[in-house]
Parts: sequence; structure tokens; C-alpha cells
Amino acid sequence: MILVALSIAGGLLIGVITGVLTPPASASAAGVSEAPTTTLAAFNPASGRWYLHQPGARYPSESFFFGEPGDQPLMGDWDCDGVDTAGMFRPGNGFAYLRDDNSTGNADHQFFFGSAGDIGLAGDWDGDGCDTIGVFRPSTGKVYLRNSLDTGGAAVSFFFGNPGDRPFAADFDGDGVDSIGLYRESSGFVYLRDTLTTGVADVTFYYGEPSDQFVAGDWNGDGIDTVGVSRFRDGSVYLRNQNSQGFADTSFRFSDSDLIALAGSFPVEGPGDPALERVFPGKRVVAYYGNHQVPAMGVLGETGPEQAVERVKEAAAPYGTTRRPAIGAFEMIVTVAQARPGSDGNYSAPTDPAELRPWLDAARDNGLLVIFDIQPGRSDFLTEVMRYEELLKEPHVNLALDPEWRMGPGGVPGQGVGQVDASEVNAVSQWLSDLVIENNLPDKLFILHQFQLRMITNRDQLVARPGLISVIHMDGFGGRSLKQTTYRYVQVDPPPFYNGFKLFFDEDTNLYQPWEVLQFDTVPDLITYQ
Repeated sequence: MILVALSIAGGLLIGVITGVLTPPASASAAGVSEAPTTTLAAFNPASGRWYLHQPGARYPSESFFFGEPGDQPLMGDWDCDGVDTAGMFRPGNGFAYLRDDNSTGNADHQFFFGSAGDIGLAGDWDGDGCDTIGVFRPSTGKVYLRNSLDTGGAAVSFFFGNPGDRPFAADFDGDGVDSIGLYRESSGFVYLRDTLTTGVADVTFYYGEPSDQFVAGDWNGDGIDTVGVSRFRDGSVYLRNQNSQGFADTSFRFSDSDLIALAGSFPVEGPGDPALERVFPGKRVVAYYGNHQVPAMGVLGETGPEQAVERVKEAAAPYGTTRRPAIGAFEMIVTVAQARPGSDGNYSAPTDPAELRPWLDAARDNGLLVIFDIQPGRSDFLTEVMRYEELLKEPHVNLALDPEWRMGPGGVPGQGVGQVDASEVNAVSQWLSDLVIENNLPDKLFILHQFQLRMITNRDQLVARPGLISVIHMDGFGGRSLKQTTYRYVQVDPPPFYNGFKLFFDEDTNLYQPWEVLQFDTVPDLITYQ
């Protein structure tokens, strides 16, 4: 135990600190005993997707799309109806985009406020029951607040805190007016001020860890907003019912580390839905690859669907951990490249969707994913993908493109390695993203196979789309040294793109074992066996 005296905002704070004062891991969702007036949402900055949760729920109940990658999410009661809804602040240009309903759609309010580099804030600055926009300027530590949803100058401005502090807004004293709180990462202290004026903090205390994301809300329904943190390292939130140093009153697993947590008062319909849980980075996927009719094309052709379910589950099990469980998948070649042109001259053969139904049903009933793999021959990827539109509307069906089999006008599958340009891939990803958004589907895996750099030309122009989990999948066979070298060349830094790695039962030399794959410098998110 260390007794410390620190100069805080012009005064002296005496406190007891035992290491890092953070909530104990044993706290649970059962701590939510009084229906709180504030609950939590999560936002995926890579895709623009929002998730709404019931209080204490791990899984979201609803999701929708609003905003663009890179936007800063906000929640506020923009139309004064008592319900907080989504808003976006675009730090690059100071534009605010606000929506009056928590659903996919366009902004109901759009205006300019602040400057590039500002951090957006949402709150009721004048106590009229309506939330508006404010900004914190990190370079100066100055706050600018506006009381109407339109372009114009600040109604109130003042200095609070130091440059680099992390701001958040809430009603810390229950007077009906929101004010500003700050978290100082260098010291681990929280500073709260109860009035919208320049001055020192009214309340100061130690809470959280440097990498935590702060939220504030009325967690216990007493009319006063108090602090909470979303902790990236364990995907949990820790909520405290007093604005003071101490342990959390409530904690529970909430969201993945790459999501942004937000507090708000909004209704949520239905219980948490596991189908809305994101695949990456919370899980790892292990797939068996092949064509269901041809054993020579992969292990999926060796059995029927029910036997394949058990084999895939057995293969996935060693890759699962407590923190990151593994789920199985069928990666099915549904458009198959051919050595002869066929009646349409495309050197590829699509599969009758009716033949795929038993496999889709078996996967769905056993909690597995299905990945449709496309080998287009001389056709193009979008033409082939659209054949399977109705099946791709099913929540557990995903998509992979295999450029090795995308041949040019004179190319013949098997006589050379094909290639595709990023523009063609982007056309497919736009179509699939639209399908996800229009049908309110869970995010889909969107996989690109690659083992030579030339296979995807202009790869730096690939676009990460809303509703898609994009994966670059290393698809080469051979010895360990060659596979590792190829993997280093094609791998990416997630998110928004993730990494895959294929293992070949017959062609690989000294096949990697699961425990060895889990020790890679960059552990793949998707492991496929052929």
C-alpha cells in the first residue's frame, strides 16, 4: 500500500492506491439490480455498424448501419423525445451527422461545427431536454458548445484540463445540465466539472487503466451520471455508481476490443441475439475446404454433411481458447473451374443451389459457417457470385473469391495462375455489402485467396465495406519455410482486413499442428484445411 499526495488541478488530493485501482474480474452482470436508465451501444469504426444491447447483455439485440469508417460516434437525444439515437462527428472536417432513429438511413440533421482534429461531444448544455453538439480541442484544452443543431459559433466556450486529456460529457451532479469530464492517461485520474466555465475540477479521483475508454451514465437510476470504462484487453465494461475512487459496482463481458462503447438511454427490443455476435476478432474460424462431390478437390468431398460436421468440429477444437473460441466452417467450391470451355465458354461450372441445401442446413443446425468459394474461369466474379444471391441472404453463408482460377480471355484453368484487379473485387464487395445492409444480415466473411502478389493487382485499392469481414487468405502449399515466407508477403494488419492460412493434408511438407499455428508471430484468424 502506497500513500500518495498529488497536486491535482490546483489542489491537493490524498488517496490510497493499491497498484492499479480497477474493478475486480469477479463482478458480474448480476450486479444490475435496479433497471438503469442508461444502457450501452457499441460501434464498429471499420464498418459503420452499430450494436444495441440490453443492460448487462453480452450479445446485442439490434444492429444497424450509420456513418462511415473513421467517423467518431456519438449518442444524444437530438429531437427531444427522451430517446438517445446515433450521431457521427467527422474529425477531419468538423461535420456532424445526426439521426433521429436507431436504424439504417441518412442523417436527419447535418451541419458544421468545430475544426479538423476536434473531439466531438454530445450533451444537453442548457437544460432544455435536448442534446446538441460540442467539441474539445486537444491542442489547447478548450471546450466549445453549441445549443442548436445548425452551423454557427459556440454558445459557450471555456478552458478545462490539459492538451491531450480525453473528454466525455454527462450530468455528474444531477442538475439536468451536462458538463465535461476528462481522463488524464498519464496519471490515471478523472476530473469532473459541474459547471460550463473555466476552472479547476469539482471532483477528482483515480479510476481505470490507461488504455480504457471512458463512458458515463446513470447506471442505477438515481438521476446522477457516474463513470464506467470499456476495457480493451478483456472486452468487458466496469461501471461505478459513485464518482469516486473504488472498485466497479457492476462488470460484465460486453464487446470486442476494436469496438467503441457508448452510453445512452434508448429502448431495446428482444433479448441478446448470438447471431449478431461478430466473428472476428472474438472468434477463430477453422474450415474444411473442397467440393462436396469430388474427393480429389478437398476433404468435403470425402463424406456427407453430417459426418463432415463432426470432422470440422474436431479440427476446430484445438484452436479454441477461453478468450477466443474456435468455430467450424465448410468452405465449399460452388463455381468450379474446368479444363474445358463448356457450353458457355467460361471454363467453369456453377452448382445447382438445390445440391447445396443439405450442407447449409447441417451447418446451420450445428452452429457452423458456410463459405461459398468461387473459381470463375473466364467468367467474372460478380456474375458467378450473383447466381447464389438467395443463399447468400442466409445469415451463416459467407463468400470467398479465388483469383488463382480467374483466367484472362485466353487463359485455361490449371495451365497458369490467374489474377484479378482490385476494381473487380470492389464491385463484388459493394454488391455483397448492399445485400447485408438491405437484408439486415450479420456481418459476412469476405475472403480473398492469395499466394502470389500478382494474383491481386492494385491490392492497396481494396475497399473494406460495411457489413463485411474482409480476409486475405494465404493459399499456398509446400514446406514450412516457403509457407511462412508467402504468409509474410500477403498478410495484413487487422482490422479492417484479417488473415487466413491454408494447410494441405497431402501437399504440405511437415504439416503444421494446431499448437504450432497458434504460436505464429501473426496468428491467422481463419485456418482452412484442404
